[in-house]
Amino acid sequence: METLPKDIAERLARRLADLPVLPSVITGLLRLDADSGDYFETVLQYVHGDPAFAARLMKLANAAPSGNTRPIDSIHGALLRVGARKAVDLILARSATRVFPPRQPRDRVVWIHSLNTAWIMRRLAPMMLDERVDPNVAYLAGLLHDIGRFILHLEVGEEECPEEEEPWESEAEFFAAEKGIAGHTHAELGGLALQGWGLPADFVHAARDHHLAPEQRDDTGAQSSLLDLLRDADHIAMTAPPLVQAWTEDSTQALRTLLSFDLIRRYRGDTLHRLDVVHNALGEAAKSIAVLDDVPA
Repeated sequence: METLPKDIAERLARRLADLPVLPSVITGLLRLDADSGDYFETVLQYVHGDPAFAARLMKLANAAPSGNTRPIDSIHGALLRVGARKAVDLILARSATRVFPPRQPRDRVVWIHSLNTAWIMRRLAPMMLDERVDPNVAYLAGLLHDIGRFILHLEVGEEECPEEEEPWESEAEFFAAEKGIAGHTHAELGGLALQGWGLPADFVHAARDHHLAPEQRDDTGAQSSLLDLLRDADHIAMTAPPLVQAWTEDSTQALRTLLSFDLIRRYRGDTLHRLDVVHNALGEAAKSIAVLDDVPA
């Protein structure tokens, strides 16, 4: 018997009502002040509370290039070498992947894209010309922006889901394909999921509206800046990695065009600086993926 979009929409509604609980570590880390005197000690407690992650952090610390070749033999030493802020980014990514583990190839593609987006947002946030975005907020918004795609994969199945990586005539055609199958776009589902988890409105709007053009949105101020940043980083994360992997003169020129044309209005620095920023961001994302996979970077 054929499954109708209406039936899928009803199952999706039930899926949203029965979503696994977002790990409390995410909401706890959201409340931390990186400038407070006890920030390092608080992060250390989080790491001690997750032995498997602590082991991965130790592995990363001992693999990290350092002038001091002495092996790290304590969690405290590992956190000092890696850095509390970087450890928090990895904890957030690990916590998020526990909600929707990337069991299938397309899930893994989405997580890699999400990590690339998160790191690009973190690196571009301090470069914004108008209203700045907190890099920590930017990172988590990028990490969670495509959470709705996992919900679609769970309910509809990967094979049936239209994917952003495929060639489409327009974004409207892609969203129409999603709605035709499930009655919702992945962005709408992501916004509903984050709202259900009780995340701040900025994250809900970022997930829900990151494919909307500015004239289609009703956000203002910092929320608008976060969405602009997410749209830019999402586009770069979709376009830049293949160019970086196939590093040729043509790909370098394509990257220069991408990073000058799209970013010149909102970010300080010249094209060469932006190219460097994207390189570094993708490198950090690759290290994060290696740690989460527990394989050498």
